[in-house]
Amino acid sequence: LKELESPLEFNISYNYSKDEKTLWIDLDLPEIEDLPNQKAVQMASGNKKIKLKTKQELNTDYKKYIFGLAVFICSHLFNISPQIYNIVISGYTQRRISSGDIKDEYIYSIVFDRENIKKHNLIDDDSFEICMKFKNRCNITSTNMFKVIEPFEKENSII
Repeated sequence: LKELESPLEFNISYNYSKDEKTLWIDLDLPEIEDLPNQKAVQMASGNKKIKLKTKQELNTDYKKYIFGLAVFICSHLFNISPQIYNIVISGYTQRRISSGDIKDEYIYSIVFDRENIKKHNLIDDDSFEICMKFKNRCNITSTNMFKVIEPFEKENSII
């Protein structure tokens, strides 16, 4: 896991269930504020200008990044051992709640299985679409805002 590189910081905690042959991952996602908020735009004159991204563009970029991160991590972890049949990855982010405190809130939980992950082109296919083809909990608005979800939990095993 130490060898996985990403342009944005993330943290992983994990637990392996030998009986279920399942790797349970808690993924501390990067914050949306960590994404670049500017883009290069080509003007009619041919010159390029740096512009701020809209909130919608930032939300879309974040969605692509965090689902891509889930696919990236799972594809690497399946390669660690043939004894991993399932990976349950639950991503959370830190959000300020009404009291002003920071709280970890889960925004997706996905159950990947070894057999079905093989059916996807992990490089060319859209990572969000890949993730949505597996059992998941995720609530995204039409503007790509994430609502809080309850992640799959080992105690209430779903495998």
